[in-house]
Amino acid sequence: NWADWGRFMRMAVPASVLAVAALAALARPALRTAALAVAAACVGGLFVVIGQAYPTGVDAWQFFALWTLLVLPMALAARSDLLWVPWSFLAVTTATTWSVAHTGHRWSPRAEDLPVHAVAFVIALLPWAVTLPAAARVTGAGRWAHRTAALLAVLCVMFTAVGGLLGERVAPHFWLGLVMIGGVAAAMRQRRLFDIFVLSAAALGLNVLLVGGFIGS
Repeated sequence: NWADWGRFMRMAVPASVLAVAALAALARPALRTAALAVAAACVGGLFVVIGQAYPTGVDAWQFFALWTLLVLPMALAARSDLLWVPWSFLAVTTATTWSVAHTGHRWSPRAEDLPVHAVAFVIALLPWAVTLPAAARVTGAGRWAHRTAALLAVLCVMFTAVGGLLGERVAPHFWLGLVMIGGVAAAMRQRRLFDIFVLSAAALGLNVLLVGGFIGS
């Protein structure tokens, strides 16, 4: 009977779950991580229902950016990968949708779009930097959050850089992607940052770009 409900009743469902989850996180420390995970999901659900009731016409990246910002304090409070992993997905999705919105909704990169994609690359790498072991004392992020963030960042940069090979000329995105993924690989070779999973992901990205570059040339 969802279709028969009014807009306020529809919004009350995710809002109520969000409120109960927030109260549970405050009242029961043992339930804090699970309750905050539910609250983080309800934030997105509430945004969707509000968007259906009151169409705002905002771009998708604005929705994901606000969701990312609201989940960040929850992740810092939970200090668990259960929050940091979805937060990384949200942050990288924000970077991707932002770049699409600011390049005329074109997926094929052009030389004049390089500044936009460069900013998107930096945004995509932020979750990887936030979840580094050196920051774990503050964030509480664990190994799986760090690995997920690194893999998402490498994939985001790699696919855009590969797109730079598909035009008549090699777009500068290819070289920028090569440098950025190479930087991640170089950082992971340091003893205090070494992680075989992240290094393998960076090596895969470099392999795809280098092989693609040789074929394209």
